[in-house]
Parts: sequence; C-alpha cells; structure tokens
Amino acid sequence: CRIVFTGQAEVSWVEARQKDASQPETVVGRQTLFQCCSQLFGKGPDEKASQPGHLIRAGFHQFRFHFQLPERLPSSFEHFSDTGRVKARVAYCLRVDLENSWRTAGHSRERRILVLRSRDLNRCKSL
Repeated sequence: CRIVFTGQAEVSWVEARQKDASQPETVVGRQTLFQCCSQLFGKGPDEKASQPGHLIRAGFHQFRFHFQLPERLPSSFEHFSDTGRVKARVAYCLRVDLENSWRTAGHSRERRILVLRSRDLNRCKSL
C-alpha cells in the first residue's frame, strides 16, 4: 500500500494564432510544487513480486500516516471561465494505491486536500 501526496499548479488560456486568428490555440502550463511518496506496508515499486506480501482481509481498515508539507506553499485556488472550465488551479491531492502481490490488479482512491496559508494582513501595508 503506497500513499502519494502531490501539489500541482495548472493554468490555461486561449490565444489567437498570429497567422490564422480564426483558429485559436489553447495554451496550457503545469508545474509540480511537490510530490511525496510513502510505503505504508507491503512491497515497494522496485521490489520483486515473487516474495510473499502483506495480506489484508475483507473489512474496514485504518492506517496512520503523516506528511510534512513544504514551507511557503501557495493556498489552494481555482479560477473558472464563464463557460465553467478551470482556467487556473493550485491543487493538492492525496492518492492511495493498493495492488495485489502479482501486480495484476489494483485499487486507487484519490482525495483533494485544501491547503490554506494564513496571512497577517496587518503586516501587508499595501492591502
């Protein structure tokens, strides 16, 4: 079982091409802010699948884990266009991957995490 925590910034906009303004071009940019990976139990991605793994029986399970967020991360953010499409986003996501011992079947679950950075407005004279 592996947990991956990522932070990513994305932006997109439509630009008219210089030669043919009737064919607009969508410009997309992405930047990974950070990526952390933690192996909770079982084999890591580089270990041989022929060795016995960790058996999980049917039922409800909870596993403790923690990640240290890097300092100075921007807050989560989304900006939508008039048509409802995302034009800009800073998003953080937690993904859990579970695989069987032969790595022929797996399950993944993903959840967005809201990151808010506090700001002391008394120190920002321009605000």
